[in-house]
Amino acid sequence: SLAKGFSDVERAVCSMVSGPILSGAQEQCTDASWTIPIFLALPYLWRLLQCIRVYIDTGNKQQLWNALKYTTAFPVVFFSFAKYHVGHQEWVSLWKPLWLFAAFINSSFSYFWDIERDWEISFFKNAAKKNPPKLPSPTQIPARAYHYLMISNLILRLSWAYKLSPHLRRNHIIVFVIVILEAFRRFQWIFARVEVEMRKVQLAHPDMGQLVPGLGRRRHVGLPSTRGNVSA
Repeated sequence: SLAKGFSDVERAVCSMVSGPILSGAQEQCTDASWTIPIFLALPYLWRLLQCIRVYIDTGNKQQLWNALKYTTAFPVVFFSFAKYHVGHQEWVSLWKPLWLFAAFINSSFSYFWDIERDWEISFFKNAAKKNPPKLPSPTQIPARAYHYLMISNLILRLSWAYKLSPHLRRNHIIVFVIVILEAFRRFQWIFARVEVEMRKVQLAHPDMGQLVPGLGRRRHVGLPSTRGNVSA
């Protein structure tokens, strides 16, 4: 989520060190600057290195998959950046399809990780077996709320590729709206994520008391079927 913020800081610093900001003579601070994708990619690089460090310290192989998730952001940034350095026809025929494909992979991987790992919902695994998804148990979040979280998270994950794309940064209003929506997505995401961590803490430290009511007495709760009964 810091990617756009870091990119904006880079633009601001470039403008300040290039002379009077209102002079109009700042050709070096253009959207084609190679520093923009670097600063967009920095937060993902840091998270990638954090995951590798955790793997080295703990041997948890899941951290390698988490590192791979952050790696998928790099092609989105740099394929988009290519628009400023190739001809229009080459962009349309080669680089734009690559950018769209990279954005799809990044959003899909991130969405999978949110559902299966961060929220511990057995959704994709059960779908492959034609079984209904299962919520982590116990949970204080209603099943309908989980339905909403999964749908809204998918939509907002897909839109996030816009913010990572340097060639789309000119439309400041849309970028601003998407940044606000990302903050809202994180706000929603944190409720399910905190409950997951509370379950882990309670299992590891039962002496801390009952952090999640019902923990240890139930296993999983299936999401009620919505087949033929889907409401907006």
